[in-house]
Amino acid sequence: MTDIYSFIWLAIGGVLRFFDFGRWTIPLAAWLAPVFLIHFARLNDPLTATVAIWLIMMLAGYFALRGVIPLTGVAYPIFIAVLAALWTLPYLAARLLSADDAELRMWDAASGALMLRISAQCPQ
Repeated sequence: MTDIYSFIWLAIGGVLRFFDFGRWTIPLAAWLAPVFLIHFARLNDPLTATVAIWLIMMLAGYFALRGVIPLTGVAYPIFIAVLAALWTLPYLAARLLSADDAELRMWDAASGALMLRISAQCPQ
């Protein structure tokens, strides 16, 4: 069941996702964005969660990677849409496969650690 308040989790996760990669990297956002997005995914049915998270990933990627990825014209949004679909798959998997809160916390920590490591390697 979709609760309107669950979209607050999505909005916060989307803003944090915007800052966890691309031109404006904040490493703490890499830790926190997956927590909010996974919580949103767990509060909603799989289809709603997947589509909403994909849209957030696409918006964040479109603006955060503008000027970083050297594509022009229609190729850039298509590339970002494909990337957003790939970035959404772990959240779909967490929504469908995770039934235990301990597993969810472990996935959050591992995903956050990976994003922090990746963002630490991005040139500032």
